[in-house]
Amino acid sequence: MADGQGLAALHMAGLATDRLQTPVQLAVDLRVQHALRDELVKARAKFSAIAAAGVVLDVRTGEIVAMVSEPDFDPNNPREALDPTRINRLTTGVYEMGSTFKAFTVAMALDSGKVTLKSTFDAHNPMHYGKFDIHDFEPQQRALSVPEFSLIHRISAPAHIAMAMALMRTKRS
Repeated sequence: MADGQGLAALHMAGLATDRLQTPVQLAVDLRVQHALRDELVKARAKFSAIAAAGVVLDVRTGEIVAMVSEPDFDPNNPREALDPTRINRLTTGVYEMGSTFKAFTVAMALDSGKVTLKSTFDAHNPMHYGKFDIHDFEPQQRALSVPEFSLIHRISAPAHIAMAMALMRTKRS
């Protein structure tokens, strides 16, 4: 029982039930996509970067409005897609979890209202957690504001934020 679209096996397994197969509606705005790509191409050239990537989200819905990874490839020349330097860094790139969760930690703190963009966190010394030290590769030896450590790669300040948030929750209990 082939349906000509390769869906028969999925239907039998219960993984596809919509026989009407309505088209997917994308939230991508080609104008934003084009502008993002233009800016990433310029930034990549300016900073002699190996690659650049960016995502624009609609904060109300979470929809992806634009998503670009540079260098990209011409879909009319599929051989370019096999070049490992042209991977989509947003969908197949690998990132350290600390780098990924730093943004979530900052967002959580700002969303709680307990931290503002003017809040500062001590970056003089490493943070001690059990037998581990959380420290920056290049310590700043001063307090950093939220925008400062969000723009530069600092891991100790978000760790301090996470600990401060946990302490605030403990005090409420």
